[in-house]
Amino acid sequence: MSDCHLQKHMYLCLFFSFSILLISPIAKAQQSLQDSVVVKNIVDDFLNDHKKQAGHNLPLFNGREYISNGQKARGFPFYESDDFISGSVYYNGSLYNNVKMHYDLVLDQVVINDFGSANQIELVKEKIDYFDLANRHFVRVIPDKPSSEILMAGFYEQLYGGYVTVLARREKKLVFPSRVDEEIKYVDHNFYFMKIKESYYKIDNGRSVLKIMKDKKDLVQKFIKDNNISFKDNPEEAYAKTAEYYSKLMN
Repeated sequence: MSDCHLQKHMYLCLFFSFSILLISPIAKAQQSLQDSVVVKNIVDDFLNDHKKQAGHNLPLFNGREYISNGQKARGFPFYESDDFISGSVYYNGSLYNNVKMHYDLVLDQVVINDFGSANQIELVKEKIDYFDLANRHFVRVIPDKPSSEILMAGFYEQLYGGYVTVLARREKKLVFPSRVDEEIKYVDHNFYFMKIKESYYKIDNGRSVLKIMKDKKDLVQKFIKDNNISFKDNPEEAYAKTAEYYSKLMN
């Protein structure tokens, strides 16, 4: 039930209670006060009950139960933290703010608590357009058939968005050691891509970026040199700054 419907029910209850008081002029003041308290308790119980029922039916809480790996290992499978992080998610056509969630990088899955916080559930990937977590913006990418050979469908962090879009694919792998004295651990992997118009390109270094921007290669090279941009020391910043500059040249 929507908040609007809940408010209508509340107003009807209050109207009914006040009507009783108005048509009973001979009621004593003390009895009227007692009646008001009773009515208030009834209204509160009514609203709380319907909010709970509505909560279970919210589209955000529809998903299958999330089962954690359970493997003892160094590290964790989630983005940034092993604890839930407050963020927002655009899910099934609606934006939900202040949602406590995990982003599982092993499964490429957004995880939240269910309405009662008793269990964790996986949101349906196909219903997520984007989500924001730890001040980072993630989008769901569904490549066409030619691009599917370059990158897979899933969530990507958007490092820059303009004429050129820069995407980072975040993954974690559970690595089992070859020696008994070593720990099982989660290992991070990052992969980078650029999108120009409807085409995707995998990027690994400055040379791959210049190859994509070959029509403005001389200008881009000068920009990189003049601004001391290092693709080796800070590749994500380098990709984003170069994409921003190239976007300005193309606009």
